Amino acid sequence: MSEGDRIRELEQALRDSEAQRAAGEARIADLERKVTELTKVIDAWKRGHRIRRGGKLAQNAAAAPRTRRRRKPGRRQGHPGCSRAAPAQVDHHRDVPPPTVCPDCGGVVDPTDDAAGTQHVEDIVPGHVEVTAYHRKVGRCRGCRKAVKAPLPEGLGDNPKLGVEAQALVVKSKHDLGMTLGAIRTMLAQHYGLEISRGGLQQILHRAADVFLLATDEILGAIQGSTVAWADETSLRVAGRSGYLWIAMNEDTVLFVASLSRSGAVARGIFEGFDGTLHSDFYAVYWTLGDAVAHAPCWGHLIREARQLAERDPTPATQRFARRLSALYGEGVLGQLQSPALAARASRDVRAGLEAVAHDARLTVHADVARLQQRIKKHLDELVAFITDPRLEGTNNRPEREAKKIAIARHVSGGARSNQGALTFAINRSVIRTAQLRGVDFDAFFREARQADHGERAYPKLQPPVARGSPDTAARN
Repeated sequence: MSEGDRIRELEQALRDSEAQRAAGEARIADLERKVTELTKVIDAWKRGHRIRRGGKLAQNAAAAPRTRRRRKPGRRQGHPGCSRAAPAQVDHHRDVPPPTVCPDCGGVVDPTDDAAGTQHVEDIVPGHVEVTAYHRKVGRCRGCRKAVKAPLPEGLGDNPKLGVEAQALVVKSKHDLGMTLGAIRTMLAQHYGLEISRGGLQQILHRAADVFLLATDEILGAIQGSTVAWADETSLRVAGRSGYLWIAMNEDTVLFVASLSRSGAVARGIFEGFDGTLHSDFYAVYWTLGDAVAHAPCWGHLIREARQLAERDPTPATQRFARRLSALYGEGVLGQLQSPALAARASRDVRAGLEAVAHDARLTVHADVARLQQRIKKHLDELVAFITDPRLEGTNNRPEREAKKIAIARHVSGGARSNQGALTFAINRSVIRTAQLRGVDFDAFFREARQADHGERAYPKLQPPVARGSPDTAARN
C-alpha cells in the first residue's frame, strides 16, 4: 500500500470516528431531554396523587402571598356570635380582692363594694385510683354440698384486677383515640398511678371484643335493614400480611370487618339481604350484590381521578374533561337543593351533559380519558340518582371519613399483629363508633354488656336513652 493510500485510509477512519462521536453526542442529548421530560411527568404525577380537593391550581393560589388585607377573626357581621359556654356547675367560689397599688400610677387603692364580674376557670383535677375491697362470702349448696362463692357485681368476673371504668378507658384509648399500648400504659401510670403490662392491656381489649359480639350482630342487622347505606374498604396489615378493613354504615351505625381478602364474598356477606341504595366507589365487587341493590357511585372518586389525570398529563383533552365533570357535579348539588320539579329538571340537564362528555370524540384521543368515559356510560343513570332523591349523596365521603382516623393510627402502629388483634379492633371500633353516632354512653353500655355476659341481666341494645313520655318510649319498650 502506497503512502497516499495509507493517508487516505487514515483520513476516512478519522471522518468515521468523528461521525460516530457526533451521533453519540446527539444520542446522549436526546436521552437527556427524555430524562428531563420523564422527571417532570413523574413529579407531576406525584403531586397529582397528593393534591387536595381543589387541585394543584387551588394549592398554588392558597400558597401565594395575600395581596388584600385579611378580615378580622370571628364570625361575619350579622351572624350570631360563638363563644365558650359557661360551665353548668361551679365547684368552688373565691373572692379576689382588688390590688393595693394602682398598676397605672402606683397610687394606693381603696376597696369598694363594686364588683367587676365573675370569671369562670375550668381546670383538670389530677385523677386517682379508687380501690374497692369485695369481701366475698361463701355458702353451701343443700343438694351437692359444694361451697358456692359470692359472684362479683357489674360483670367483673371471678378474678378481676381492674374495674369497668378503667377497662372502658383502655378500650376507648386504643380503639377510638388510636393510642398505642405503650402510650396507654404510660398514661395510666403517670396520671392515675396504675401499672399495667402491655399483655394485660391487650387481654382487656380481647375480652371487651368477646363481650361485644352480640352488639355487632345488632349493628350488622341495622345496616342490612337500611334503605340507604355506604361502603368502602381500606388497607390493614395483619400479622405482616396485606389485609383489608371493610367499612359499612348508615346514618347512625358503623360496622368494621377485618379480612385478608378484598373479594366480593366479603361484601356479599356484609350486605346479605340488603335491598336499598348503596353508596360506594367504582370497585366492581359492589355491583355483584344482586339486582335488588340500587347504587349511588361516588362523584368524588370520578372527579379526583380526572383532576389527577389533568395534573399528570396537562393536555387540552384532560383539562377540559376535568373542568366539565366538576361543573356538572356542581349543577347536580345545586339541583338537589331545589324543589322536586327543579331537581328533576337539573337531573335531566346533568344527565345530558354527562352523556355529551362520555361521547365527546375530542376527549377520546386520550386513552385514560376514554377509560373514564366508558365508566360514565356504564353508570350514567346511577350518577344522577342523588339529584332527585334527598336521601342520597353525590359522594362516598362518609366511610372515607371513618377510615381517616384508622389510617392515622395505622401509620403509628403498623397494623394488627395477629388475626385475633384485627378482629378485636374491628369489633370494638364498631361498637364505639356506633355508640357515638347514636348518643349512647359507651361506659354504661360496656358495664351492662359485661353484666349480661355473666348472666346478671339481659343483653343491652345500642339505643340512645329516650325521655320519659316521649312518643318513642312505647315503641322501644
